[in-house]
Amino acid sequence: GPPAPAKAEVAYLIPWGAQAAGRFLTAALRADLKVHSANKPFQHSGRNFTSGTLIVQIGQNNATVHEKVARIAAASGAEVVAANSSWVDGGIDFGSNHVTVIKKPAILLAWDSPTSSASAGQTRFVLERQYGYPVTVARTSTLGMADLSRFQVLILPDSGLASYLPALGGPAADRIKAWVRSGGVLIGIGGALSYLSI
Repeated sequence: GPPAPAKAEVAYLIPWGAQAAGRFLTAALRADLKVHSANKPFQHSGRNFTSGTLIVQIGQNNATVHEKVARIAAASGAEVVAANSSWVDGGIDFGSNHVTVIKKPAILLAWDSPTSSASAGQTRFVLERQYGYPVTVARTSTLGMADLSRFQVLILPDSGLASYLPALGGPAADRIKAWVRSGGVLIGIGGALSYLSI
């Protein structure tokens, strides 16, 4: 993996685009670090950073930030660049309106009929094992009664040739639509897209 990052005075920059950066992000959120994302590219200390670059600002985290970043960098294999100045050579700066905080989401995954067990299992494996981020699972038949306000993301795995309508039609669909209108993120995979298109 890349070398351990030097101790930063202003911020740590984690270039986006590799799985290691995703692993860094999920671990940082679980460690309660405040992480921002640059929604536009910028240049710092002669280097170009693409849109999506993660920014962990020293002043917005507590004194353990250096130890946490070093530990997470080693575990994730992510490249971490120490920034000792807030001055940028070009593009947006760290305080720009195009730099947004990343909120730690609670994720709910539909399980059991009509989901494909392979799709549901693979999705959970990627999130929990490859990225180290926890997922709550619930039987699809109970989603119409679940307290969705506790979650920011709902994932409907592939359903193959089966339909989500028997379990998530009528009032259940209305509750899910209301949750999405309130800011929830609904993700459909494969056959679930036919349900979402109704």
